[in-house]
Amino acid sequence: MSEKNFYDVTKWGSGNPHQDIGAVINSIIADIKNRQAEVDKDEGGKPGAVIYIPVGDYRLATQVVIDISYLKIMGSGHGFTSSSIRFNTPEDELKGWHEIWPGGSRILVDLPLTAGGEESDGAAFYVKREGSPRVSSVEFMNFCIDGLHFLDDGTGRTDAENLAWFERKLREIVNPEEVSLRAKKDLGLISPEGVDYTKSLTMAEVEAGYEDGTFCFEPEVPKPLA
Repeated sequence: MSEKNFYDVTKWGSGNPHQDIGAVINSIIADIKNRQAEVDKDEGGKPGAVIYIPVGDYRLATQVVIDISYLKIMGSGHGFTSSSIRFNTPEDELKGWHEIWPGGSRILVDLPLTAGGEESDGAAFYVKREGSPRVSSVEFMNFCIDGLHFLDDGTGRTDAENLAWFERKLREIVNPEEVSLRAKKDLGLISPEGVDYTKSLTMAEVEAGYEDGTFCFEPEVPKPLA
């Protein structure tokens, strides 16, 4: 394989793959398209490329758009750990686990996801191009895509995935000095009578309050904390 068609995201000269591997890969794809611009050069011209992701944690804050053929994105181990099991395991039990996050070549998806948006907006890798022929021979190999976002699915269930965003925001509110009164009211954590639930609230009480309607929180319409 020609070295010029093999890219290591940690050695690419643009961007920081640990902060936003999506922007780095998009930059690499742009370079591939620039170098392999001729459709027919000596009965070839567009061999494609390999993008390599070494072992490590990489945040993805920019969607990767793949509009070229013959591209392989590969890592050195998927390092899978079940997020569903982790979310549904009591915190006191998690303290005894040997590891709680995926390892290997891990991409942590950090794309904003809002209700009402296009389904494709939440994709870490989006394969699409106009014209003919369609994109061909795109491979993803040996890495982990982690950090998917959950929105309330409208079922009313209080399972961990449905409450993931809710719990994350609750933990930000536990320190009352750092959050405005208006923000607490927006999240339904202060009752109409002025009772501040955040001062002694447990997640079990949150789930109970969510089920019986004590809290008016609506995760599908998140509001920024002031």
